[in-house]
Amino acid sequence: TRNYMHYSLSLYKELKQETQKSIQKLVNENIQKVVFYGVGEATEIFYLYLKNSGITLSAVFDLEPGDKKFMGFDVLDIEKISQYDFDKVIIFSFKDKSQIKEKLVSFHVDEKKIF
Repeated sequence: TRNYMHYSLSLYKELKQETQKSIQKLVNENIQKVVFYGVGEATEIFYLYLKNSGITLSAVFDLEPGDKKFMGFDVLDIEKISQYDFDKVIIFSFKDKSQIKEKLVSFHVDEKKIF
């Protein structure tokens, strides 16, 4: 319906603006390489804008990766995160971020690298 389309476009515009702000913050911090935790629609939008920023996506992780793919990347088990070189890990999840941060720290990710 018309209302749903209006709502969807408004939500997309808001997500786009927040994505651009977040990427600019990463650029300002001279971040070169990132990894993603979690995949979904917001992750896709972020990745599309990230590609034009000069920042490289090194890998994509999830707690339960299964056989998932994300934009040509295999989605990897979070246990493998310490095998990758990155400046920031960007969390894309609606779950409790503090629990995800704890999990990342348990796999030797420096808290300063969590975005």
